[in-house]
Amino acid sequence: MIIANVGSGSYIALSKKCPHQGTSVEYRPDNNDFRCPNHGSEFATSGAVTKSPATSGLTVFKAVLSTDKNTLTVSS
Repeated sequence: MIIANVGSGSYIALSKKCPHQGTSVEYRPDNNDFRCPNHGSEFATSGAVTKSPATSGLTVFKAVLSTDKNTLTVSS
């Protein structure tokens, strides 16, 4: 799983493995997206594929920051 702070106290959690061949994706904060360094697949923060060769998206998990901002809870 990969967790990214997408600004203003908002977090997202997605599967870390590229569905194409299982390589770990990387978050690119400047582009606000994820990229697989193996074959170049790219994914939106929603998990959707934006550039192939991957044909399916990343699994998205629910990420909730507590009101005191000390605990991040991730669930399916």
